[in-house]
Amino acid sequence: METALTKGEKSSQVILQAAFNLFVEQGYHGTSMRQIAQRADIALGGIYNHFSSKEDIFTEVFLNFHPVHELIVELEDVERESVAEAVRLTGHAIQQKLVGQGDFIKLIFVEIVEFRAKHFPVLFKSLFPKAIAIAQGVFSARGKLRPYELPVMVFGFFGIMFGYFFVRAISRESDFLDGGLPDLDKLIDIFLYGILDEKPEGGTS
Repeated sequence: METALTKGEKSSQVILQAAFNLFVEQGYHGTSMRQIAQRADIALGGIYNHFSSKEDIFTEVFLNFHPVHELIVELEDVERESVAEAVRLTGHAIQQKLVGQGDFIKLIFVEIVEFRAKHFPVLFKSLFPKAIAIAQGVFSARGKLRPYELPVMVFGFFGIMFGYFFVRAISRESDFLDGGLPDLDKLIDIFLYGILDEKPEGGTS
């Protein structure tokens, strides 16, 4: 049973929602505390009862106000009959969660461009152990694997997945990809089976 939010917690959530919307609309530096207060319909001085600065607000938004936390919970329930099936189901679960989350991608761009990815290490420190735990379940399912370390497989999979959604986000209003985005299942096949029919001599087994 969820605990009801206090009045102060509700006010904080309203401020964070207003800030999130403004950050993705006009960037961090293009957003003022006064604009956040106006969007949240709260007195400017009232914001400082909850947050010490605009960067404090952005940090809270970036670390907590996105779908990744919910996604991690959903991935814990993915069926794991075989490695191939588990990887494919995980990929499609990510797709279903992130499609339509253009604002989340914009927030990441704001973090990279305006903060030079300053907050990413904290986010990774929070999420990567959870991703590893999920991967242990996925890759322990039935199927023969090459002897790669688990973190390597995790980086490879999520690199493909998030690369796909970044390209999807920036190409949505352009036609620079002749023929459109590739089918997600084809990218998952590349992760599972590679692109070479034969491994080059001296390659990793």
